[in-house]
Amino acid sequence: KYPHLDNLIISENTATSTLAKGGGLYSSYNIFPTISNTTIENNASTGLNTMGGGIYNDHYHSVTYNNCLIRGNDSPFHPVKFVGGHTSYLTMNDCEITDNNYTTSDMNNTESVVIEVGAALKNVLIANNNGKTELLTMTVSFENVTIANNGEGVYIDGNIYSGDPSITIKNSIIANNGDDPYQQLVPSPGNEFEVDLYVDYSLVQGSAWIDSLEGSELIISTVGDGCMTQLEDPRFVNPDFSNYRLLASSLCINAAHPDSTDNDGTRLDMGVYPYLNTYSGPTWYVEPAGNDTTGTGASDSPFASIQSAINFATTTSDSVTVAAGTYIENINFRGRNIKVVGA
Repeated sequence: KYPHLDNLIISENTATSTLAKGGGLYSSYNIFPTISNTTIENNASTGLNTMGGGIYNDHYHSVTYNNCLIRGNDSPFHPVKFVGGHTSYLTMNDCEITDNNYTTSDMNNTESVVIEVGAALKNVLIANNNGKTELLTMTVSFENVTIANNGEGVYIDGNIYSGDPSITIKNSIIANNGDDPYQQLVPSPGNEFEVDLYVDYSLVQGSAWIDSLEGSELIISTVGDGCMTQLEDPRFVNPDFSNYRLLASSLCINAAHPDSTDNDGTRLDMGVYPYLNTYSGPTWYVEPAGNDTTGTGASDSPFASIQSAINFATTTSDSVTVAAGTYIENINFRGRNIKVVGA
């Protein structure tokens, strides 16, 4: 009843019958598994109208995933699906859900990741899936979650099992999903439920999502403190090669909830992967030959952009020293009283 799966690779499995579910992993009904340090990859369901090529967690149970990779799974519909409404719960920590694809040509069913349960996701990456992420749930919380470079954005709705959902997004990044930068967080078409949505200390790209939610009679949206809603680029290191760590120049650096810290002791960064630093100032150095990927801002490890130094210069006693050169960038002082001087 309480199985613990640890340090496994679940790969190259296929569910072939009509309406089959869970090519890689299927669980259901009065079972409460914990799955840790496990890779679920390259599985499929191929029968007519099948779903959950990688994962299908069914009704009346709860499941916990810790430090898992869920990637490269295919099925006609919903290659990664967690269902159950109020009867089930999903807990996910330190996981990646990437490169999972639906294969149907039915454009009314373009979901790659479906969360239809109460859920708590923390330090989770959802990226490079070819469809949307759909939330059909009662209560879900995202904390330090990055949802980026998927075929579509995040769609929110209730369902017949859960009723009106409550969704909290905190310290997270939702950006660069699909072709429309304004369609990152949107109500599902035909939404029939009132959704209580709260977004706090997060970058949700494109301010139109606020208008679309507030303009709906069925959705209550609250934008909390510290949010970025313009067309701000989160500035990942190299998303084309699935590197979703932040460049030092990202405005998501030191921008999550001020009461929380990263492992380096600085203010928490938005998103799943922080920019950890070994240098604490108070003088931050910039030069054209610097590095915004591995630099610390110290004199022997300078940043390449002025914005990077400003991101880490968090107190009024800090200063930024800029070596001679050409810097082409827009600078945001983030409301800080920081001195920037030429070397």
